Amino acid sequence: MKSLKNSDNVLYLGSLSKTVSPGLRIGWIVADKNVINHLSDLKMQNDYGASSISQYIATKWLNTYHEKHISELKLELKKRKDIFIDALKTHLSMYGSWNDPSGSFYIWFEFSISINVKKLFNESIKENILIQPGEIYDSNYKNYIRFSYSYIDENDINRSLKKLSNIIKKIRN
Repeated sequence: MKSLKNSDNVLYLGSLSKTVSPGLRIGWIVADKNVINHLSDLKMQNDYGASSISQYIATKWLNTYHEKHISELKLELKKRKDIFIDALKTHLSMYGSWNDPSGSFYIWFEFSISINVKKLFNESIKENILIQPGEIYDSNYKNYIRFSYSYIDENDINRSLKKLSNIIKKIRN
């Protein structure tokens, strides 16, 4: 939207938090010059600006490593997503359906069966499986789980979803 004409009311924000390091605390904004000046003043009043060391690291990173890192990250995430979807087909297809995202870090799973997602959450925690009930994100998503495939080790995906399937069988009986 920012690239369109008459986009002075659009703020384009980005950061290195998801792709590089949340602790770096480096982000950027593309906006009208007056907005930038105002936000810069507010930032300076709030925290005296960003760390010079963080800015230096971010500059080096962006100029030297970022493009390659993003390309590799996209490939790794696609690989994990594909493994996750295959495991969903194997272990959870009888319980619901899911989206096949073209990006992001998440797969939304909708139950086609009646299940107490809160109970499923509690039982899953006991087995060291963390699920994200959809209701956390939207009160209309009571029968959903949002799976994150970005941090799970690819070797744990199949085993974890098999365990989750067994937990579902157990709490439904």
